[in-house]
This record gives sequence, C-alpha cells and structure tokens, in this order.
Amino acid sequence: MNGEKNYVTKAVMAEFSELYKRYGHTRTAQRAMLCMYRNGEMVGDVDWRMVWKDHPYLGKRPIPDQCPADMPPPMGWSLKNLERLYRMPQKKARKK
Repeated sequence: MNGEKNYVTKAVMAEFSELYKRYGHTRTAQRAMLCMYRNGEMVGDVDWRMVWKDHPYLGKRPIPDQCPADMPPPMGWSLKNLERLYRMPQKKARKK
C-alpha cells in the first residue's frame, strides 16, 4: 500500500452494502458511492476532504471549496476490492 491510507472502513462497507441492495449490481453501487464522494457527501465515514489532506501531493495544497472533477477516488475503492470485501463474510458463512 506504500504508506497510503486505506479508506475502506466498516461504515463505508455498510454504505456499499445498502447501495448494492438498492441497485442490485456492485458496479452501480460503486458508481453511486463515487458520485456521492465527488458531490461532497459523506460516504460512511469518509469524504473527499479527508482524502485530500492525506494525499501525498494534494495534501500540500490548499483545500478547494468543492471537490475537483479530477479528484482521485479513495484508496481501496476499486470495484474489484469492494466486491472482494463485500463477498468475503458471505463466503465464510456458506457450507459445502
């Protein structure tokens, strides 16, 4: 992870779970999370200002009033990672 903070918390995964239940697709749930994030909303317990402050390059610059259009997504919010983390507890509960 190269010393970068991971923003996949229990609250973020709970938000992802709710969005998945609402939309029925992991990709749509992730896109909804990213839209909320870029619109300045809290996603679980994470917002873009937290990511800005912790970013190795952006953290040295003043925080703008609104989330920039090219703001990178938080570390760990890739579709593949969110799917893996979402399905992990469910797989443990299954019996063969």
